[in-house]
Amino acid sequence: MSNMQKTAGVALIAVVGLLLAPPLSAQEAEPTSNESAEVTTEVLERMATVYPTVLALAEEATPRIEEAETHAVAEALRHQLVARISAVLATADLTLGEYTDLVAHLNQNEEDRERFQRVLNRVLASAIEQV
Repeated sequence: MSNMQKTAGVALIAVVGLLLAPPLSAQEAEPTSNESAEVTTEVLERMATVYPTVLALAEEATPRIEEAETHAVAEALRHQLVARISAVLATADLTLGEYTDLVAHLNQNEEDRERFQRVLNRVLASAIEQV
């Protein structure tokens, strides 16, 4: 497994950990499906298009949230992060609940995680070519 793949796997876990913190309000809480549906390539492609941005947002905000002087400040920063990530996910027609379920599935299913890594690599290579 390459360092990039290890980093992506750890990042999947880290982003979900941050987003799975208890919701601030009923508004943020989205029902999640416990059903293990087949993950289509189309869904993986949509996730791959936003994954780098979601990861960057989480990596940028996490230290500020962890170092916040008060619980209230940390909650406000987390709320802002969730709103920013939700807006990014909407561009790929994904909700936060769907994304969180998908990340949890990928963390548990090595075959689908490897499929996602291949799709992500293809999406990133395509984006680089367009630059």
